[in-house]
Amino acid sequence: MQYRVEATRVRYGALTIRGAHAASFEILTEPWAKDRARVYFEGRSVEKALHGSFRALGAACGADAKRIFLGYAGFTYAHSYKAGDGFVLKSARAVEKHRQHFVVSKHVWLADTLLTRLPLEAASFEALGQGYARDRSQIVWCGELRRSGDRSVKVLKDADLSSFCVDASGAHDGRGRFLHGQRDAERLPVELETNVGAAGERLIEQLWREALISWFTDFDRSIVTDDGIVRVGKPPEVPTPIPSHCLRVDGPKLTLEAGERNATGSASSLELLAGWLYGVARNKIVGERVCVRVMLRTDGELVTETGEPPRWQRCLDLAYLFEKLGHRQEAALLLQRVLRWKPARDGSSTHDNAELRASKLLGALLAEAPEELIPRGTTTQAAAAWLAENAVFRSPDALVRRDVASSIGALTMATRGDPGRLARLAEPLLVLLDDAEPAVRAEAFASFDFLCSQALNGKAYADALVHADALAARNINLDMQSARRWACLTALGRHAEADEAWQLCLELMAGDPPRERTVPRAHTSIQAWRAVRERELAGAGFVP
Repeated sequence: MQYRVEATRVRYGALTIRGAHAASFEILTEPWAKDRARVYFEGRSVEKALHGSFRALGAACGADAKRIFLGYAGFTYAHSYKAGDGFVLKSARAVEKHRQHFVVSKHVWLADTLLTRLPLEAASFEALGQGYARDRSQIVWCGELRRSGDRSVKVLKDADLSSFCVDASGAHDGRGRFLHGQRDAERLPVELETNVGAAGERLIEQLWREALISWFTDFDRSIVTDDGIVRVGKPPEVPTPIPSHCLRVDGPKLTLEAGERNATGSASSLELLAGWLYGVARNKIVGERVCVRVMLRTDGELVTETGEPPRWQRCLDLAYLFEKLGHRQEAALLLQRVLRWKPARDGSSTHDNAELRASKLLGALLAEAPEELIPRGTTTQAAAAWLAENAVFRSPDALVRRDVASSIGALTMATRGDPGRLARLAEPLLVLLDDAEPAVRAEAFASFDFLCSQALNGKAYADALVHADALAARNINLDMQSARRWACLTALGRHAEADEAWQLCLELMAGDPPRERTVPRAHTSIQAWRAVRERELAGAGFVP
């Protein structure tokens, strides 16, 4: 995003900066700027900043005659300094490497939300990446974030200064590798694979077989509720049998064949293929259309701590193999899934700590991975507007787009009033339903399905219909989408279309047995769900 001065108004991206003086507005190193009275970071006024002496040292660091300011996620953190602290405003500079920021003056500091002084000489300081930095006499690793907010710092006492480097394979010198600032002589089994392609296929097939059972169990427990199809029901006496099928692997690209039908996907979106196969298993088929079962949080099955070795471990191993094969995008998407779910956080080795294993196998990818996107706004509607107006959903980085898709589900979950407005604000983001990356589409399908259910609950029929139409066109929960379309179309007086939608719903749900009502917002059948909606429509003056 960029600052723009428009006549008497100043904007940052889509945000109009209230009180900014356009005539004196000066863009420094973005996202820093100032006018005759204030300093700004990402379009927000920086409290306590002295505009007269302020300097932008870098994208995340600035300073004035009294304080150093660190910018992170739209906020700034101020740290006072005095003459004896070794900070000289005129000559200070900021250095960034792999999303780590350093302030360099007479001393060197690591800059997160706090300043951590490093035992390095400023004149010969060099940021190496992946958490490592050095001067002419020693190397340090800027380690784990402590509860106090600063980072532990390790000096690599046995590192060979002449040969030490950090590259795509991690940190190493002439005698071997380092992991989190320590010598690392261990070689994991996946690092010893001689046939990388075959090893990747085996991992995909293992993860698919195990996770498919979990997904079918979850889908079988799904029950119609006011929040859509949710896995809160009791398991059926006879589980849905998994149909005979064949999963063909071509690198990260997958083709699933079941009888005469097939669907395509990727290793990082296996849950979408499972949802399609469930539609085949339940005979939720009309013509060439197969109802794809989608629910929030099913993507977590690939990174659980179940299995031997645990699935999160195999997910990281698969990402490592994909990177070796040159499929960096797919490797990054699998790594992101582990990072977002945060399994195995308390261990102390690469076998029981996901972050350590990720650092060992995918150090460069981990260092380059974007920070988790956090929508800006004081309300969920404001956050949705921020996503749309700043077009982050059009980012060239698929990992950012996947975060955007995920944030729609989170914002919907947090919304307490007017979900219809949230749905309206999120309409531009529906393009994610056709994203080039299956993993992004999978996340978008689940998030928008949930948002659609909440818009319908809020009686925002026109807004809910936009989302239901978009999801139905892509066969996502086509059975439930058809029921929602019936309710919306009825409310809007489009009765012929409503009847067609209901008939499609009945056809797709014909084989679904009655269910026990397990939670207050659940329904024993789709007919029971309709009866509740008919009373709501009649009460609001609509004719069912």
